[in-house]
Amino acid sequence: MFKYAALVAAVSFSFSASAAEQGLDLSGYIAKAKVLVADTQAEPTPELANKLAEQGLALVEDSKKILAQVIKVKPQCTDYLNKTLAAADAMLTMDLDTIERDYHKDGALPKAPGECYHAKDLLVHPATAVVLARGETFDKEALKSIENEIQEVLAHAQVTEAVIK
Repeated sequence: MFKYAALVAAVSFSFSASAAEQGLDLSGYIAKAKVLVADTQAEPTPELANKLAEQGLALVEDSKKILAQVIKVKPQCTDYLNKTLAAADAMLTMDLDTIERDYHKDGALPKAPGECYHAKDLLVHPATAVVLARGETFDKEALKSIENEIQEVLAHAQVTEAVIK
């Protein structure tokens, strides 16, 4: 399906006690992401574009809280995730090429251990979906791109759960 399909299949959906003790629970975030994916199956309309943008913004806001909690569990991710958090609002107005280069591919971020990457994408993919929903052309192709972004975020959420154990 997507490049992360194998990753999703390989990751357990379990949640560790230590992460739970830190207050890190991704269940609400995952539920919102699944609703957004389901909503991409409708016909493209300006109302749907607004709805998907709002849903994406809610995921971005949730991801800010999640990243702050991941920093507590994985302090080696501090600089990387703090730089991602600092760019969160700016990402919502960036063009797709800039988001891809600087945040999907880490061009504007410092080096970090691999376990930090998945948490970062809990913010980057929904921000990208917001940009797509607000784009000049909101059509079936844009809907498919938004769906792909959020399908990927679901995979990253599962990996993040596993990494924070």
